Amino acid sequence: MDARFLRRCKFGVLQFVAVKPMTTVVAALMESQDMYEKGSFRVDRGYAYVSFIQNVSISWAFYELVLFYVALKEYLKPYDPVPKFLAIK
Repeated sequence: MDARFLRRCKFGVLQFVAVKPMTTVVAALMESQDMYEKGSFRVDRGYAYVSFIQNVSISWAFYELVLFYVALKEYLKPYDPVPKFLAIK
């Protein structure tokens, strides 16, 4: 574990903070142009693409949180972070 590992974990978690609002704006713009159609996984609609991007972002953030926890498990033991991580997810 080094500074690069911690930076990667930080970036992996915080990328979700940027991706979520951006995909929400994209979805709103597509909805206003009747290109979104929520719940429809058609190739010519944006819902599938926005959902895919959001799910990849969420999965990556959660993966980085797990890596962070595994690497620092002994140091974090007094704070019992597992329930907090699961509550955020």
